[in-house]
Amino acid sequence: MHFQFSQTDSRYFQIFGQSLFLVTGIFFLGWSNQIPSFFTAIVACFVFQSIAIHFGLAPQHSLRSSLITSLGLCLLLRVNAPWLMIVAAGLAIGQKFVIRYKGYHFWNPANFAIAVLVLFTNEAWISPAQWGHFSLVFVAILLVGTYILQDIKRWDTAFFYGISLLLLCWFRYVFYLGWNWEVWWHQFNTGSFWLYAMFMITDPMTSPQHKWLRRIWAVSLAAITFYVQHFKFIPTAAVWTLFVWTPMVPFLNAWTRSIKWNWIQKK
Repeated sequence: MHFQFSQTDSRYFQIFGQSLFLVTGIFFLGWSNQIPSFFTAIVACFVFQSIAIHFGLAPQHSLRSSLITSLGLCLLLRVNAPWLMIVAAGLAIGQKFVIRYKGYHFWNPANFAIAVLVLFTNEAWISPAQWGHFSLVFVAILLVGTYILQDIKRWDTAFFYGISLLLLCWFRYVFYLGWNWEVWWHQFNTGSFWLYAMFMITDPMTSPQHKWLRRIWAVSLAAITFYVQHFKFIPTAAVWTLFVWTPMVPFLNAWTRSIKWNWIQKK
């Protein structure tokens, strides 16, 4: 049976995919001790988005986006206490309505919350190694991500970003340093990287609307991420680079007079 519901709103399939990854982490990767935090994040995002809908700041269907945000927090953020997920949810949902320019918000909600919480507290962190080497997860992320990106016409963002980063790392590790291919591939053998590349930088609400501008933006994002990670030795460079680079997007969209993305109409 074809997923007919995804023809009108791709967020349904993304929610399904992210939920599948979360369940896999709980049952196969030892995340069960984080269940209270997961539950708190999901409920808190739902509540904050519902408040925004109640006051007319967002449409009813935006609850789907809040669920995607909460699942993103569950998959990428780790905290010492569940209540910190309430703070993360408030940051993620709240910034969409407080910090805006010509109808656009400046940050991917999950990226903003993760960056702020990690930066200003000692109680939250990003753990790329939490995925281990469970290759089936990577394949599932790739398949689900490819389906969604093709549907929302954002495959080029992930492609240009991924190819650019792959080539830069290959040139440094294999060509310049003469290390073997396993060292090069180890940089990408993590579920966090694939989630970031397939679901976070491709957010149609916080990536450039103009096609070629979006591709240039993705290449520049990859280049800066490469520099910060390999010359400033920050393993979570991707999160910080996106946090700093995304705020230019609303201005780029205004400059190109782009039509704001609509999840229902997919344009």
